[in-house]
Amino acid sequence: MSPHIVDQAKERLAAGEVWSDLDLVSCSTRARELRTVMELLGHSTIRMTADTYGHVLPARGSSGGPGH
Repeated sequence: MSPHIVDQAKERLAAGEVWSDLDLVSCSTRARELRTVMELLGHSTIRMTADTYGHVLPARGSSGGPGH
């Protein structure tokens, strides 16, 4: 189990009923950069942005997902 998950579990226990899980998922830096470009250019999907501009962003390692 990763240290992050252990720390999060401790925080949940300490917070008790006050804990609020927002189901947010942390994205890679590359995904955040693509999202920013997508929003700035008004693209309808991140796929469109990645297909068009993904090659100009520096490679930062594999995210482990399909196609990476």
